Order: sequence, then C-alpha cells, then structure tokens
Amino acid sequence: LPPPEDGRLIYTPAEAVANITKFINGKPAPSRTEVRAFKEKMIAEKIVPISISQLNYLVQTYGGPDKEPPKSWNAKGAEELISIEDLAKRVDESQIMWTIDNTFDIVWAEKREKFSKKGTPLEQIKQPDKKTVNAYHTALLSIPEIAHKVVKPEIIRLKPGPKVKNYHPGP
Repeated sequence: LPPPEDGRLIYTPAEAVANITKFINGKPAPSRTEVRAFKEKMIAEKIVPISISQLNYLVQTYGGPDKEPPKSWNAKGAEELISIEDLAKRVDESQIMWTIDNTFDIVWAEKREKFSKKGTPLEQIKQPDKKTVNAYHTALLSIPEIAHKVVKPEIIRLKPGPKVKNYHPGP
C-alpha cells in the first residue's frame, strides 16, 4: 500500500478512493477477492478508519471522474470550528498559561468568523456549546508539546444533597 500523503497516519477519503480505484484499474485487472483483500489490508493497517462496507460505499459513490469525496472521514456531523492543529499552534505561540477561557475565546471567534462568511448575522450566531469547548481543551491536554502550557479545568465536586426532608449537615 502506498503511504498516506504529507506524512499523515491515515488516508483522506480522496486518497483511499484514488488508491482503490487505481488498484482496480491496474493491469492485469485484479479479481474481486484481490480487491477485497486490498481493502481489508487498508483496514487492518488502520490507514482507513471505517469498515469494509463503508469503504465499499465510499468507492461506489465517489469512485469516478468528476466525483469529489468528502474532505474528512467525519463528513456527517457539523464542520469543525477550528482544527486541533491550529488551536495547538495558537497555544504554542502564546506567552501565557492556556485556560479553558482562552480556548472558549478562540473557538467562539472562529465560529463567528465561519458563520458570518456564510452570511449569518452576528446576533444570530450562538456561543459554542460547553461540551464543544471542553472537547477542544481536553484535546490540547493530550498533545505532549503543549500540555505543560494548558491549565486543566477544575472539576467541581458537589456535596451530596439532602436525603431526607430535615437534612442538617454535621459540624
């Protein structure tokens, strides 16, 4: 199998479709079993993050001229607001300890910019969800080169609530 382009660990959908199509159109033409083995090898080597049926669908749907495969494997959900690589670069360039508030500010700015380019009035753009910001911030903590600059968000621990009507916490 050819290695993924640009030193990445996995193929883009376009690369996967192109490599499979190139293999199928090779001389001499491979058998169906050989084509399946080629696809299974991609999956086994973890250079495509999908199942064989999803890979077959991708090739069937986008495997031809003038057909543009999706840009990312997660094409069903919403577009990411900012790539984790871009966010990590901003953290690395900053001269501060990076808090979840900094992450929120960047994600919020990127969301406003992205939606305003699509023509959405600024007052109609909602702030990013707390879970989205937490996911970005947690992802930053998993990058060893910048993890030392990222402040872990505090975990708020709540005391257990009253179990009976006349609950009085002890001294």
